Amino acid sequence: MRHVNQRITRNACRKECGFTLIEIMVVLVICLGLVTLMTSLYRSVGKSAIALRGGHQEWAVRQQLRDQFQHLFNLAGETNYPVIGHRTELYLLDWKSKATSLNGKPVFVRYHYDSGERALYYQEYPLPSWWEDNQVARNAMPKDTEILAAPSIKVLTGAEALSWSYLPTTAPDTNTLWWLNEWRLKEPPKLIQLQFSKAGRRYTILFDTRVTHG
Repeated sequence: MRHVNQRITRNACRKECGFTLIEIMVVLVICLGLVTLMTSLYRSVGKSAIALRGGHQEWAVRQQLRDQFQHLFNLAGETNYPVIGHRTELYLLDWKSKATSLNGKPVFVRYHYDSGERALYYQEYPLPSWWEDNQVARNAMPKDTEILAAPSIKVLTGAEALSWSYLPTTAPDTNTLWWLNEWRLKEPPKLIQLQFSKAGRRYTILFDTRVTHG
């Protein structure tokens, strides 16, 4: 009877003293597993958010450019061109103002690539509503200082080696030998090509300008 009482006393003491070493190790392993799982989940969600945000940027700039290229317009005058382009800069005379959600307002547009920031910037200079009806105004393009002073909006970030190229209307096909690094003619090019790399992927986007311009 005495031995039985001693055994019961030892068992009661063990329960009152706390957890065993094995129990503590099991809990630690479970906690470590949960932390690892949550960290992995957090990183996956972060990468997905970045990918979705990047994909949205590329889609948005593609749609914006496509809409603007379809709404170019010509003006009378020797110094007015619907498209002036270089490898890192693009100027447009356009009916689609981004500031007014691409509504039909005349604007002088500038796209500029900053290789240091790896970003494509957008600027626009609003033209007066009577622009098309005033013969004097047709020969008065905005000054460089005016368009450069316009607010800049980042429309694409993280872009490497971004460049524009232009296909003449006389080109029989899209052969690379016909593409030009600069455009300054009274008529828009047949096609405009935008190329850049982002997150290890190379993008080549073609824009068709072959529409009737006013």
